Amino acid sequence: NEVVEDIDLSALLESICHDMLDSGKDVDYEPHADVVRYSGKTNALRRAFNNIIENAVKYGKQARVSLVVNEKTYEVRVKDAGPGIPEAECENVFAPFYRVDAARSPEQAGTGLGLAVTRDIIRAHGGDVVCRNMTHEPGLVVVVRLPYVEN
Repeated sequence: NEVVEDIDLSALLESICHDMLDSGKDVDYEPHADVVRYSGKTNALRRAFNNIIENAVKYGKQARVSLVVNEKTYEVRVKDAGPGIPEAECENVFAPFYRVDAARSPEQAGTGLGLAVTRDIIRAHGGDVVCRNMTHEPGLVVVVRLPYVEN
């Protein structure tokens, strides 16, 4: 069982994005100006964010990742440039084995477990993850909110 440790959330996201960029994926991270301290399970969080960013690239051509620190939350946003999904599907994508429309993208193999695992990891950290279609441009945005804890 993985232990909770102090991590720099911004550096973790930057590392994931750099790895994907190095493998030729269209990924961009808008770095946060400061070190963003967070107590969490590093490998679990890496897996969760990796799943979200991989999905953005796979289904939405690209991933634009940003981190915003609010009074009560750390908010990680992953935007893509794909067609989006029907609003009714936004909750379903987090269910195990669910795929939006396998017929629409049969070449995209997957078990449908990535986002279910992601949500479990984020909720185990006291947060949540949701998705919504962008309003003024094509694409989907996945928003992860983790509770802000004063160190």
